[in-house]
Amino acid sequence: GDCTLSIEIEGGFACGSMSTDHSADFERRCLADLLWAARPCWVSKDLLAADRKLASVGVHTVQELAAALRSGELEQRLRSSQQQGFSAVTIQQLWRLCSAHGAASSCHNLSSSSSSSSSAAAPAFGSDWLRIVRPLPLTLAEVHAACLAAGRADPADVARRRLLCCVLWEGRPMWMPAELAAAERKLAEAGILDVNSLRDALLDGSLNQRLRGVKAKVFSQD
Repeated sequence: GDCTLSIEIEGGFACGSMSTDHSADFERRCLADLLWAARPCWVSKDLLAADRKLASVGVHTVQELAAALRSGELEQRLRSSQQQGFSAVTIQQLWRLCSAHGAASSCHNLSSSSSSSSSAAAPAFGSDWLRIVRPLPLTLAEVHAACLAAGRADPADVARRRLLCCVLWEGRPMWMPAELAAAERKLAEAGILDVNSLRDALLDGSLNQRLRGVKAKVFSQD
């Protein structure tokens, strides 16, 4: 039979479900989670653009982001690499989350050796990280209000897409932004544009059949 996408969401922050060995993938996912939490008006393409923008200037972890924000070098580095800078609101929210996370106060450790830096960074990813960066899930009305405040075109559509992306993102704690963007894109091609249509396709078992119908890769059973 058709495989279905697991969309069960664990309570708490997505990267909390991952191994805490502070591998490169874990660090990248935690940075992406922080970006996602900072801007509730973003959808997958916005997250992917931000993630790639930071990677282009050597920012791959929360600690590296905190260091670049604290020094005031982030926008300068983006301009030097011909990248568009972040808005003042985005910078403010990123710094707020970095500060709450504890990375801001520990970012001076980045100049240490890799071994000491790794051990110094470890405490930053405890239960406080889950509580601070991923509070209670936002409702459609709250996301819609955030989209209006950010001046997004068609805020109702963006809000529905955001909540769909949240289900995908939180249900797949090993995904990176590119995988989220690819999943949202292929679901849209199959006519699945919001959480309700995804739920219906899962309940009636038609999800992967619809994906095959548009020649998109199906979701795995796990």
